[in-house]
Amino acid sequence: MKYLIFIILCISTYALYGVELVDNSTELTLGGKLFPQKSKNSRQSQFYPELSFEGEYIWQSEDNEWLFAPFWRWSYKDSDESYGDMREAYWRKKFDSGDLTVGLRRIFWGTLEAANPVNVINQSDYIVGIEREDKLGQPLASWSWLLEEGELELFMLPWFRSRPFPGLASRPTTSLAVDNHERYESSHGKHRIDWAMRWYRPIGQADVGLSFFSGTRRSPILTPSPSSKELQPYYVVNHHLAIDMSLADGNWLWKLELMGGQELNEGFSSVSAGFEYTITGIMESRYDLGLIAEAYRDDRNAKAAGWWQQDIAVGGRLSLNDAAGSEIKLLYIQDFDYKSSLIKLDAGMRIGEKWKLSLLTYVDIGIDQQDPHLGFLKDNSWSTIEMTYYY
Repeated sequence: MKYLIFIILCISTYALYGVELVDNSTELTLGGKLFPQKSKNSRQSQFYPELSFEGEYIWQSEDNEWLFAPFWRWSYKDSDESYGDMREAYWRKKFDSGDLTVGLRRIFWGTLEAANPVNVINQSDYIVGIEREDKLGQPLASWSWLLEEGELELFMLPWFRSRPFPGLASRPTTSLAVDNHERYESSHGKHRIDWAMRWYRPIGQADVGLSFFSGTRRSPILTPSPSSKELQPYYVVNHHLAIDMSLADGNWLWKLELMGGQELNEGFSSVSAGFEYTITGIMESRYDLGLIAEAYRDDRNAKAAGWWQQDIAVGGRLSLNDAAGSEIKLLYIQDFDYKSSLIKLDAGMRIGEKWKLSLLTYVDIGIDQQDPHLGFLKDNSWSTIEMTYYY
């Protein structure tokens, strides 16, 4: 990855003349995680103060664009959670026939609210939070075409970034430490060249995406290490086709994510669907209430690439439609394989033009310790409170 960044900097230096800074944003966040219940692990705390910085800076010349998005995080109680990263760093060249992009990028695919099984390009950053779905930048080269029938983009992914896991002093975390010596199904390890492609087009009231992926799966299978009392990540090769679609029909928004392919020499399928129905002006007020219901099914079961192998998520989103952009989202999540259940509350509001207050809460209301996906949340209800300054 460091060589890829070096190449980007060399290309950037080549065309520095006439470059103009056209956009920049910086976020400074002070917050912390609060656990009301004391942990059985003496190394873990009930309060984790945190400070983070994230920026995005864009330069442009006539046919070129450079974007850099640095990230830095400091945790007072846990040194394993203090680190820096380059979330994005890429160069884009515009041609008459399309756009070439080289560097680190974060790509989002999907339509659903609680999870997005088709969002497979980037690695998840579990140090920032197992629950938060933050993504690492993926080293890639891509070519995109703007067609009459939609937009088509081809990706070459030359370098795999393994998933960073929190240490045992972090909270929440895995029951056992995760070994840094990961294993790969591919004999090329993290140097295997992966490929992906996506076509996207609005069709009437629907937005439709068709995608293909062939490469090392970002989510590892954690297995006991034969040489120590640790978990060892095993990264399998995945080939699949996927569809993501949303359809707006009045107050209804229908959502769908389908995936089918092969892993470990076996076929698999993933079906996820749901809706959001918005009630505008509830009780003759300015408030809007969106009712959310989603179902997830992945026949890989315990080897699925996330929490969502046989689950539902139901809840609502309350938008106050005020000057602060205040919004509250509440979801009840139920797993049917292990009967685990939890509540997720996500809320936020702006304070003036430069500040934002955010709250993220998870409540354990019945999690099975043996659940391979949600077991780490057993007895780990908590709230993350953050104040972000934008400048």
